[in-house]
Amino acid sequence: MTDGVTESPDLLRASRRRRAVAVTGQVAGAVGIAISLLLIVVALLARGWVVDTAYELANGVNTTIARADPLLDIAEEAVTRVGDRVTDLAASADEVATTTNPTPEALVPIQQRLATMTERYLALREGYATLRGEVASAADRVRTIARVVPFVTLPTGPAETLATVDQRLQTLDDRIMRVVEAGGLGGAVDRTAAAIAERAREAQAALTGATDALNEVEARLDELEAKVTGVAETVDAGATLVTLVVILLLVYLAFLHLVLFRVSRQYQEAPTPG
Repeated sequence: MTDGVTESPDLLRASRRRRAVAVTGQVAGAVGIAISLLLIVVALLARGWVVDTAYELANGVNTTIARADPLLDIAEEAVTRVGDRVTDLAASADEVATTTNPTPEALVPIQQRLATMTERYLALREGYATLRGEVASAADRVRTIARVVPFVTLPTGPAETLATVDQRLQTLDDRIMRVVEAGGLGGAVDRTAAAIAERAREAQAALTGATDALNEVEARLDELEAKVTGVAETVDAGATLVTLVVILLLVYLAFLHLVLFRVSRQYQEAPTPG
C-alpha cells in the first residue's frame, strides 16, 4: 500500500505488456526507418555503378572504333595503291606480250613493277593486321557489354565482316603469289609477259572484292558505334527510372515506420486503462 493506492496484479501485467508493445513498436519503427534510408543510399550507389559501367564500356568500344577508323582509311588507300601497281603491271606486261620478238631486257621494267607491287602488298597486309586487332578488340568489348547489361542485343557485324575480309585477302594472297610466280617463269619473253598480265588481271578482281569488304567493315563499325552509345543512354534512363521507383517505395516504407514509431510512442505515454 502506497498513499492508500495499490495497483492490482492484472493492472501491473497490462501496464508491462503495454510498455513492451510500445517499445517493440518504437524499435521496429526506428529500425525500419534506418533500413529504408540505407537502402535508398544503396539504390543510388547501385544506379551510379550501373550507369558508370555502361558508359565506360561504351566509351571503350567507341575509343577502339576511333582507333580503327584511320586504320581503315589506310587499308583502303593501300588497296588502291596496290591496285594502281597491278594495273600498271598488267598494262606493261600486255605491251611486251603483244610486241614482236621482244628481248629479255623488255622484262626488266615488268620485274621492277612486280617488285613495287609486292612491296605495296606487304604494307597492305601489315596494316590490315593492325586493323584486325582493333576490330577484334571492339568485338570483345561488345561481348562484355552483352554479359554485363542484360536484355541488350548488339550487332556483331564488324567481327563477322572481318571473316569475309580474311577470306577475300586469302584469295588475294593466292592471286598475288600467282603473279609473282609468273614473273619467275622461264621460256619465251612474250609468253612470260602474257602470263603476268593475265594473272595481274585476276589479282585486280580480288582487290575489288577486298575493297568492298573493307567498306562493309566501316559501315558495320559506324552502326556499332551508334548502337553502343544508344545502349548506354538507355541503361542510364532505365536505371534512373528504376532507382526513382525504388526510392519512392522506400520513402513510403520509411513513412510507414515513422508512423509506427510515433503511434507506439503515444501508446506508451498514454495512461493505462483501469
